Amino acid sequence: MVPAVQRAPQEAGNSYRQVLRLEEMIQEAIGAGRFHLKVSTLMELNSLAVDGLVESPGRYRLGPIEIEHSKHEPPSPNEVARYVDELCEYVNENWELEPLHLSAYTMWMICWIHPFEDGNGRTARAASYLVLCARLGRLLPGDRTIPVQLVDDKEPYYRALESGDEAFARGKVDVKKLERLLDRLLVSQVRDAATSRLSGRNTIAPAEQSAPVKVRKGQASNTAAWIGAGGIVLAAIIGSLAKCPTESTAQDSQRNDGEEGKGTPDTPAISGSEG
Repeated sequence: MVPAVQRAPQEAGNSYRQVLRLEEMIQEAIGAGRFHLKVSTLMELNSLAVDGLVESPGRYRLGPIEIEHSKHEPPSPNEVARYVDELCEYVNENWELEPLHLSAYTMWMICWIHPFEDGNGRTARAASYLVLCARLGRLLPGDRTIPVQLVDDKEPYYRALESGDEAFARGKVDVKKLERLLDRLLVSQVRDAATSRLSGRNTIAPAEQSAPVKVRKGQASNTAAWIGAGGIVLAAIIGSLAKCPTESTAQDSQRNDGEEGKGTPDTPAISGSEG
């Protein structure tokens, strides 16, 4: 276990390692064609987040837990496994639903269950982003990812989670408030990436620069209907990113021609302190 004075550096290192693995998971999901959310994936994301901070990283909690900034009381430990299984089943059996809904549901449900001793918020944000990218079929560009923005401004995030808790207490699943929040942050993330590209700062991995947005058979071609209210903006931005490589990117590409290895692109931070 890490002493309190060393907790922040340990969390920072864990966050970086979680980012790297999360990007791998997203690429693996895209390559597989059909993503399935697994309990083992959630456990791995939690283990990466709290390694060295708790006795059993990635294992379900064995006792009751309280959530800071929330009136919600998570289920008892003996109910955790069932609820996590139901979460995965819902996502996998309803994969054709809108990406923002599946992402929001994943985030809210993990926070509602609070299945782990620590790092539940970090796990929820990472898993939600994984589901979103897998459902959209691409690793989204930008340094200020949705999870980063959630940590930077937690109050709207807390209110959206609380809204889902209140609806569920009335016997209804309703994560629309969280969907709308994620929609705004999604547009902000990709718009920021476009601005960075136009200013000459490349924030997109080379493999992504010409990747088209994937629309599955049977889905509307209108991207706004596909991913939410921010869809038109997102489609336009991604299109501009794919068609307009910057001068610095072209120069970097020329320098890399003929080289045996390629540099690792900058990776966006996924989470900060637990919330």
